Parts: sequence; structure tokens; C-alpha cells
Amino acid sequence: MKILLPTRPQPDTIVAIFLLRRFGAERFPGIADATVEIAATLPYDSTLEKLVADGMLPIDVGGGPFDHHNKNECASELVARYLGVERDPALGRLLAYAKRDDQEGKGIISNDPIDRAFGLSGLIASLNKTSGGNTQKIVSIVLPLL
Repeated sequence: MKILLPTRPQPDTIVAIFLLRRFGAERFPGIADATVEIAATLPYDSTLEKLVADGMLPIDVGGGPFDHHNKNECASELVARYLGVERDPALGRLLAYAKRDDQEGKGIISNDPIDRAFGLSGLIASLNKTSGGNTQKIVSIVLPLL
């Protein structure tokens, strides 16, 4: 199975991947070992069912159920709701972090330069700059941290 992202990995999409791998194996067989790739667009006639049948799961792309564009939610919230874990207290702060980073651009709100440099959002941004576009590598590095 392949997880498709519209652009480089971001905190929100990585949290969505974490949720899918942790809670989505029953609905999406093979998700635990899915590779992550970039697909800026999807075929015009794609549906979630058709894509999943073809071994692909889009996150934040293609207008599907996990695409947050033109909605007041982020992709990780959409995934959490779909999986029925949106009210799990253990996930509350993680989902709040993903939403704040996605919608406000400030996953780390501290003004301390050390916090900002070594916070998760800063790490992901640095990995995106230094990985040479290796999406799978970035996701593989960050997921164990979550």
C-alpha cells in the first residue's frame, strides 16, 4: 500500500499517518507497512474505495475524506474522526498540535530559539530541507517520536 501526500511531509500529515498506522489496520490492510509518496493530484475519477482497492490512500489531496482543504479541520482530525479516535484523551494534545501547526503555522509557540530549533516542527522542516526529497525517510524518522 502507498500513502499519497500532496507535498512534503508536514506535522499534520505525519500525525495522520501515525493514526492510520496505529488504529487503521482493520480498515486499511497493509497500512502499517505502507510507503509514503508525493502525488500532487489524483486521477479525476478517483474515489477513496477505488484508490484503496488499487493500494493507495490519499491524505490531504484529491478532495477525499482526508483532504482538509476548504474545511475548518486538519487532515489528522479527519483521520481521527474516521477511525473513531477523535475523543481519545491520549491523542488530544497531539491532534491540537497538528491543527495549530497546520492552521496557524506555529506548532511550537515558544519564542525561545532553542525550543523552536529543536521542536518537532523545526525538526520536520529541517528534514525536508536536508533529505533531498526523500519523503519515506522523513516519515520513518519522525513516526517513532510520536
